[in-house]
Amino acid sequence: MRYYMGIDGGGSGMRVVIINSEHEIITRVEAESANPSGIGLDEAAKRIQAAMNDALRQASLHPNAIAAVGIGIAGASEEHSKGWLQSTTKGVLSAAKVVPSSDVEVALVGAHGGRIGALLIAGTGSVIAGIDGEDQLVRYGGWGYVFGDEGSGYWIGRQALTTVAQAYDHQGPSTILVTRIPAHLGLKGARELIKWVYRGEKVPVQDIAALVPVVLMAAGDGDGVARQIVEMAAHYLAHLSTTLLHRTGLTPAYLKFAGSLISTENRVSNRLCELLELEKIPQAQNEPVIGAALMALNADQPGS
Repeated sequence: MRYYMGIDGGGSGMRVVIINSEHEIITRVEAESANPSGIGLDEAAKRIQAAMNDALRQASLHPNAIAAVGIGIAGASEEHSKGWLQSTTKGVLSAAKVVPSSDVEVALVGAHGGRIGALLIAGTGSVIAGIDGEDQLVRYGGWGYVFGDEGSGYWIGRQALTTVAQAYDHQGPSTILVTRIPAHLGLKGARELIKWVYRGEKVPVQDIAALVPVVLMAAGDGDGVARQIVEMAAHYLAHLSTTLLHRTGLTPAYLKFAGSLISTENRVSNRLCELLELEKIPQAQNEPVIGAALMALNADQPGS
């Protein structure tokens, strides 16, 4: 029996699995984020290797039992970090074949069970990727919260905070978000949002994205500003999707959704399905870490 390891290092955490040649999951490990953009290459490598060793111990496998390893880490795309990804994994699995990739590509492979189709991811951030007619990965979005990620959870939360500030200063339309967001955060009023947002050295990106349920609830209660934010988010994601589909020659039938914002039914995901003329949310077949393991397994096949 041959064994394969998959490593998915998304922005919010890291997952490692070991599967066998029959696609059966032998073990699974959850660990903290290993995004080198936030913690540096050295610390990221240590976390990845620690999680790899944990998986081997849980599976009672010697490192040499792993035939190949697929890895995709946020902040370390294969295009720019191939050498680092290889050296990091070789530090534990010296005999294994290494398949370096990106967190987006392993998610795509997991979603479709193979390197085909397209995947729209919208959670804290937003990005879409697809395979074109020449078997090349095409990727749009994913520019990050400073100058991108339109339609994402962070974008919705930021828009909500902006409209609260404008409404409070009588520079924009009134909205119930002026009272609901501070109340949700346990603040006394809108002005306390300044201290809440600027309370540390870094922008609380995930905390701002976590305001999405408040916006969705306000939209459901008829708030015009919240409804406009939801509509804009859906249109941004739909336009990102149609742009990618046109570039790759794919149809919406080859599109899958992933990410906390659009993988479940809500006003954004439902409206997005309407705009793309999809009957229901196109769910991913597998999680990204399985995609990484499948990439390793496929790389070990004859002729690969």
